[in-house]
This record gives sequence, C-alpha cells and structure tokens, in this order.
Amino acid sequence: MKPPQTPFMVHANEILDAARFRHVHGKWFLALFLIMPDHMHMIVHFPNDAAVSSKPPYRGGMERVIADFKRWLSTKFDLRFQRDFWDTRLRDDAHYAEKFRYVCNNPVRKGLCPTAREWAYVIAFDRVTGDERVHL
Repeated sequence: MKPPQTPFMVHANEILDAARFRHVHGKWFLALFLIMPDHMHMIVHFPNDAAVSSKPPYRGGMERVIADFKRWLSTKFDLRFQRDFWDTRLRDDAHYAEKFRYVCNNPVRKGLCPTAREWAYVIAFDRVTGDERVHL
C-alpha cells in the first residue's frame, strides 16, 4: 500500500531529517515522530523553560519550539498547519507505553499499512541512550 501523495508524504523523509536534526542538536528529545498524510504525531520531551530561554532562538518553552519547527517546515516545503497543537502530558510509564502504541498504530487504523512495523515514515529514539531505534 502506498500512502496518498499529499505534501506531508512528498516531503516525509526531509521532515523526518529535520526532526532528527533537532533531536541530535538538543532542541528537543524525541521518543517518537510519525508522519501521516495530513498531520504528524510526536512523543517529545522539551528542555525546561530556563534551559530553553538561555539558548535563543528557542525562547518560550514547548510552544515556541513547536511553532519554530512548523514555521520552518511551512517555509521550506510550503506545508500548512493548524494554528495550535494538541498536547498530552504522559503521567507514567503505562500511559507512555499506551500512547506510544496508539501513535505507532495510527497508519494501521487508517488502512495505510497492514502492521505498524511496516510504516516507513517514523523515527524513534531510545529514552535512556537517545540513540535511534526501531519504533516497535
């Protein structure tokens, strides 16, 4: 199965590279980043506001980091985003694991691939080492 050729899918590998770049350079810590034909999901940890504020241009915490990323993608690839985003605080390991599986299975639920492991438009990083890993 091939996903529809939406702007997100046409630029999926470049979007993944941009997310990976921000992870490697400490702008955020990604656990999971998954691209769907019309949106993206991520499980991400942010530096605390004090640390973010000391490293311009990332002033203003999570909202600023996400806004800057969306602005960069919009400019570079002419992507359109909704104004805000939906965030959920993951309270414990069980909640974290539940949301991780939910995000990974989103392409399966939408009929884009038979199993989550087969979805190519995803990157994941180990929560302890920060190294890139297989998402499931």
